Order: sequence, then structure tokens, then C-alpha cells
Amino acid sequence: LTEPAGSSITNLALQQDPASNSYGAAISTPDATSRNGIVAGKYTLNGAGGKDVGQFNASLTLGPPLVVTGGMPSSITRSAGLTLNWTGGNASDVVEIDGQSFTNTGSFPNSTVDETTFTCITTAGKGGFTVPASILNQMLAAVAHPITGGSSLIVVSQVSAPFAAPLTAGGSIDAGAFVASVGLLAAPVAYQ
Repeated sequence: LTEPAGSSITNLALQQDPASNSYGAAISTPDATSRNGIVAGKYTLNGAGGKDVGQFNASLTLGPPLVVTGGMPSSITRSAGLTLNWTGGNASDVVEIDGQSFTNTGSFPNSTVDETTFTCITTAGKGGFTVPASILNQMLAAVAHPITGGSSLIVVSQVSAPFAAPLTAGGSIDAGAFVASVGLLAAPVAYQ
């Protein structure tokens, strides 16, 4: 992986996940204000090829990382809905908003975990999204505690670039995609 100027990521080798037959790299940052080398610009993936797949390359342009106005919430009032506004991303980037709420009752080994989740999808160019109360009211009420109950909220911007790669036996792969996901995580979050 080669990066645009200003990035501190240097020729990062992707790691294979044999279970999914895919390659990837996770780059995490310690907080929402530090991007740890992830900058807007053109990223290029160069594959040297191997036994079955020949040499290939793909590129995508990553927009500025999303910044949620006012930051990520530490609590969500389910009956009020949740409005998130942001800047950043390319206008056509997919933005996914994922919420998870869980409770843990009882004690090990007889504890019970109940969980609810939601996913909403929009585009970065819209500059915001409201998760309606009708969705949030279906979430479990959970305090912001990582062991006995808690929750999370994730806002991810994703850009994808399809590519083709030759097969060494002839022809080409059915489909290839170079995908970059940059997101923000709030956890634990209270769903009230």
C-alpha cells in the first residue's frame, strides 16, 4: 500500500485472512482527534501476484476523515432520535452508522446476554443523518458499563474501487475491490 504525501504509513504490507480469502490492514488511532497518518489523498495498492493471481494494482481517493460536529455522544435518548452532523469524506462515500446495545444479567457461568443492533446508511455529502426514534426505541436500555451492560456507536465512511487481476492460468478474477473504511467509535454509550 502506498500513500499520499503527509501520511506516516510507509509501504504497508497487507496481511492475509485465510478464513475470508482476503487481505487487509487495520490502522487504529488512539482518539477521534488523532488520525495517526491517515490523510486525504490517493492510496495505491500494488499486488506482486503469486501462484494463482498475477500482478495487479488499484487505487482510490480517500477524502478527509469524517469529523462529527460536537463529537460522538456518550449517551443517547432513544425517544428523541439521534442527529449526527459531520464534515469530511468525499460526497459519494458511503457512511454507515451502527449502534449496539447489550445487557448482561446473572453471573458466570449462567449469565444471559441480550443484544440489539441497528445500521443506517447514507452518503458523506449529505453532511448528516438522523436515526429516528422508531429505530432507537427498539434498542435495549443500557447503561454505559463495559461488563454488566453497555453499548457502542460507530460512524464509518467507506470508499471502494473495483479492480481486475489476471489469473496465471488465464482469464481474470471474478471481482476485486480495494476498500477503505475510516470511522469513529464511541463506547461505551448509554442508551436511555
